[in-house]
Amino acid sequence: MSKKIRAFTLIELSIVVACIMVFGGVGSKLWIQTLQTEKQSKRNMTYLAGSQIVLDRITREIRASLSASQPEGELLELVQLTPEGERRTVSYRMEDRELIRLERTGEGAEKSLKVASLQNIQISFAMTENQAIRIELRQEGRDQPLQVRTRTLVAFARPGRGVQ
Repeated sequence: MSKKIRAFTLIELSIVVACIMVFGGVGSKLWIQTLQTEKQSKRNMTYLAGSQIVLDRITREIRASLSASQPEGELLELVQLTPEGERRTVSYRMEDRELIRLERTGEGAEKSLKVASLQNIQISFAMTENQAIRIELRQEGRDQPLQVRTRTLVAFARPGRGVQ
């Protein structure tokens, strides 16, 4: 009596290898998409966090101002009162893709401070009809050729009578 040897045929092994290759290809594509999504999410969070800090700071300063204007050469100019009751002028301007805050007091003293580096970000201020100021931060970028992605943050603030 001879023993019959059981084994997989070449066709069965080929089918298993083909299935493993298909599953591996699908899995690797999903893994790559997950990594790209994570990278994009980190960029979005970095943009949102930095932009929100800038918007909050400027909004606080506008609310603590007596008046606001947009003279030529400046993005925004605010007139404020110091805690001592003196008038000061705070101006915002762009220099080399950086948002600069310039503070001038009545005695002619000036202080300059870099608020933020705005690479690939545009900032704009607009006066509305009801004396509010519209602050807009806009970032445009490309993830792929011919695919433009725009992110915009907008805040509104009205000059108050507060002291900063």
